[in-house]
Amino acid sequence: EGPEQAALAHAIVKLAHALGMGTVAEGVEEPEQEAVLRAWGCTQGQGWRWSGALPAEDVGSWLTDRVVVIPEDSATARS
Repeated sequence: EGPEQAALAHAIVKLAHALGMGTVAEGVEEPEQEAVLRAWGCTQGQGWRWSGALPAEDVGSWLTDRVVVIPEDSATARS
C-alpha cells in the first residue's frame, strides 16, 4: 500500500463517518494495515489477515470458532 492508496482509504473512512456510516475495510492482509485502519476508526475488516477463502459450508463453523470481540480501546489493551 502506497501513500496515495492510504490517503484514499483514510478519506473514505472520514467521509463515511461524516455521513454517519460505518466502514468495512476489504483486503486487509497485515497487522500494520489493521492498526492504521483502527486508528482511523474503521472497526470492521475482511481479508487474509483473518482467513483465506472458505467453502460456503465452512463459514458457519469458522465464525463460531473464531469470532472475537475486540474492545474499543484495543490499542491500549494490547500494550
